[in-house]
Amino acid sequence: AERIWPANQGLPSQAPAPWSSSPLSEPNSGAEAGPEASRALQLSPPRAARRVLHPVQRSWRVASYSALARGAGDHLSPWRELRWDEGTVQMTVDPASEPRATAAAGPWHAWPSSAAFGQLLHEALELGADVSFDSQAAGPWLKEMRALLSSSPWAHQAAEIESWLCRVVSQPFLPGGQSLNQLKVARAELEFWMPLQPLDTGAIDTLLQQHLWPGEARPALKPQTLEGLLMGFADLVFESQGRFAVLDYKSNRLGDGPKDYSPGTLKATVLEHRYDLQAAIYLLALHRLLGHRLGQAYRPHEHLGSAHFLFLRGIDQADGHLLSITPDVAWLEPLNQLMGAPLVDPMASAQGAR
Repeated sequence: AERIWPANQGLPSQAPAPWSSSPLSEPNSGAEAGPEASRALQLSPPRAARRVLHPVQRSWRVASYSALARGAGDHLSPWRELRWDEGTVQMTVDPASEPRATAAAGPWHAWPSSAAFGQLLHEALELGADVSFDSQAAGPWLKEMRALLSSSPWAHQAAEIESWLCRVVSQPFLPGGQSLNQLKVARAELEFWMPLQPLDTGAIDTLLQQHLWPGEARPALKPQTLEGLLMGFADLVFESQGRFAVLDYKSNRLGDGPKDYSPGTLKATVLEHRYDLQAAIYLLALHRLLGHRLGQAYRPHEHLGSAHFLFLRGIDQADGHLLSITPDVAWLEPLNQLMGAPLVDPMASAQGAR
């Protein structure tokens, strides 16, 4: 109220009550409006509407990896549903309708491949990253994970899911034979925002097809031009052997057992879903972050690690659960320019420090 009527001025003695429908009479008084009131009620002379003279950026938007990849892989069947970064798909689950695992395979091979189930696993692993994936029985991760699972549609399988994820974080699949629960420096759901100059998806598609598994078939990105901001959340950013790397959890169900998780199958899945684009974007975001944080000391070939895809259901298959993409300035710098290099280019400062 003080913003409308300052306290040191008060309301004029003849001012209308703020709830009054008439400017000069009290509510329900029935008083007739005089000549002064009639003049006050007269409309002001019409004026021409103001015109917008500057260009309006109607194509400006906030986009994500999914916006770039949308349209690639529309042919995929529903059971290989993709978990997009920017949202959670809500769904009703009938436990009786879920397939049963065979005795020779872990139960996770029969669990659903829906976005809702994938989101549940990501949330459970995010809780673990906050406490170094400490899987002690009385530790905070298991306590929080049990609460999460018990309130989900898969509460009847909570014990099996918990046991499975504890196995995942103890597997020595990272560079140097490390497991997730041995990492000293790790951060979950690292958020990034990057300015995006008008970007032709065809140009970025050509670049990736030339440098990441050239000659390998993959769905083409949908032709479009994006401008605005590019944002995302990296599942896990960690430091190992002096390098900072990014890891993304994949809950894709590729078959009925461990044999369906071969290195060739993982690569085909990455290309089919255009996860190569996801890896490139996340590595670029990490590259820019390191350039700003380390400044002149930053050298990509020394500090920037790989983008790893961890296929959670492939933990029982040797070389069937992790696929990595190594950064290379041969495609990272052109990508940096396509995306709209920042005002202070970390790559330029790094090259100058060599």
